[in-house]
Amino acid sequence: MHRTTRQPTAEDTPDESSPDSPPPDPGSRSGTRFWPTVRHLLKRPFYWAYERRLLAEMSDWKLPGHIGIIMDGNRRFARSQGRRHASFGHRRG
Repeated sequence: MHRTTRQPTAEDTPDESSPDSPPPDPGSRSGTRFWPTVRHLLKRPFYWAYERRLLAEMSDWKLPGHIGIIMDGNRRFARSQGRRHASFGHRRG
């Protein structure tokens, strides 16, 4: 599988709760970013350890041999409402 990457833009703002995002600027808005920065720095090693533990555990998981699809009845619903097209059921579904 080929994965494409895109360059970050100005609209890409890191989520403060994400452990991989850089810590916010502590000097912005007269120090109001101090506690979010401290929380970020305290959480980061724990998230790193948790992520490593999950990845190690996932290596033992087996992939499913098949995937089942359950039809949800959008077409039948649309017909029961007197509509001709299944798209009505898909929009309401």
